[in-house]
Amino acid sequence: FIGELIGAFFPKAFGAPSNPCSKAEGSEWSKCVWDEVSPLVHNVVREAVDTVVLEKWKAYYVGVQELVHELKLYLDSSRTYGDDDFDGNSTVDPAVHQEYVSRLTLLHDR
Repeated sequence: FIGELIGAFFPKAFGAPSNPCSKAEGSEWSKCVWDEVSPLVHNVVREAVDTVVLEKWKAYYVGVQELVHELKLYLDSSRTYGDDDFDGNSTVDPAVHQEYVSRLTLLHDR
């Protein structure tokens, strides 16, 4: 009585699970099995690819942020004038300009 009652609410609780490919034969059996497992395989592969792409994107984004930050620090430390005495006619040292251009090129080529 108790087994029937539990079986009514949980039909899979008793007995082995059914094999959906038990009636397939030959090459149909392998197709049947693949049809059963392919959704799981696709989910696992999709999650793995998404994880790798996200990690690569984050690494690229962080790298770009670091380059921009280094460039800003370099330019801030290389200025020969302060913010208060900038008259608009000041020039940037050619070495600083070249470093700026090379770092921007590196950033652009990423």
